[in-house]
Amino acid sequence: MADIRLLVLDIDGTIAGKSNDVTEGVKQAIAAVQRQGVQVAIATGRMYRSAVRFHQALQSPLPVMSYQGALIKDPVSNKVYRHTPLTRRHTLALLEELAVLEAAERLSIHLYIDDQLHVRRILTDTREYAERSGIEPIPVG
Repeated sequence: MADIRLLVLDIDGTIAGKSNDVTEGVKQAIAAVQRQGVQVAIATGRMYRSAVRFHQALQSPLPVMSYQGALIKDPVSNKVYRHTPLTRRHTLALLEELAVLEAAERLSIHLYIDDQLHVRRILTDTREYAERSGIEPIPVG
C-alpha cells in the first residue's frame, strides 16, 4: 500500500449503507489505512452539511467535497477551497426544462442555496431524502 497516498470515498453505498451510518468495521478499515499513511477524504453528491457527520466519523483532516465537487470546504476551519454554483441563467433554464417531469411527479427538484434545501413542494422522496440527510427542506411554491 506504499504507493497509495489518498483514498477518496463516497458516502451512500460505500461507507454508509441502509442504516445511513458508518459501521465499526468501516471505521476500523479506514483507521487501518490511515495508520499506513494513506489520507482519506469524502467526495459526495450530498449537500455539505449532510456530509460533515461522515467526515467526523472518519476523523479525516481533509476538506469535504460535496455537491459533486461544486463545494470543497474544510469543516474544521470553514475554509472554502472551491465553490462553483450554477449561474441564475442556467438554473432558470434547467427549472424550465424539468418542470414537466416535476409536474407529473416523476421528479422532485432540489435546489441548494447556502447549504439549505429548497423545493417547490415536499413530496415523498423529498421527505425520505430529508430524513436520511438530517435536514429540513424549505418549500418555496
